[in-house]
Amino acid sequence: MILDCGCGSGRSYKFNPKEFDFFEVVYLDIERPHPSLIEYHLNWIVADAEFLPFRERSFTKIIVSHLIEHLYDPERFIFTCYNLLKNRGELHIITPNFMSKNVYLDLDHRHVFNFIKLYRLLKRAGFKVHFGSPLGSRMPKFILRLFKVLYLFICEELYVVVERI
Repeated sequence: MILDCGCGSGRSYKFNPKEFDFFEVVYLDIERPHPSLIEYHLNWIVADAEFLPFRERSFTKIIVSHLIEHLYDPERFIFTCYNLLKNRGELHIITPNFMSKNVYLDLDHRHVFNFIKLYRLLKRAGFKVHFGSPLGSRMPKFILRLFKVLYLFICEELYVVVERI
C-alpha cells in the first residue's frame, strides 16, 4: 500500500496525486475532497498528518509533497513515517529549499529546510538517505560531490528518497 500524505483536497490546495494505481493508494488530507474528486472518495482519509491513524508497518511507500514545512513538529512526523513503513519501504519528500522565494511567500510555512537540516532529521529517524541529482555520472567522484552539494544549496525544491533499513 502507498500513502499519499497531504495530497491536497482541491479546496485550499490543489489536488495533486503522485500515484495513480487506484487500488494501491490511500490519499490523506486534513480536508474532505472537493466534490469534483468523487472517484477518489473511497480511498480518502480525512486526518491530520501530525496524528496519522494507521498501524505500524502498513505501507511500502509514503509520499509527502510540500507538507513537512507546514507541520508543527516535522521530526515527530518523520519518526511516525518510519514506523508506518515496512522494511525497505520508501519515504519520498518534496519540500521547498531555503533558497526558494516560495518558502517565504506562503505564510503557512512553519519551517524552512536546507539539505543539511533535512538530512540530519532523516538520519536521526533511522532512514538511509538518497538526495536525487541530475548530474552526470562520468565526472570524477570529488567533482561530482562538489557539484551535488552546490546543486543542493541552490535548487528550488529538495527531493529526497529515503529508505527504512
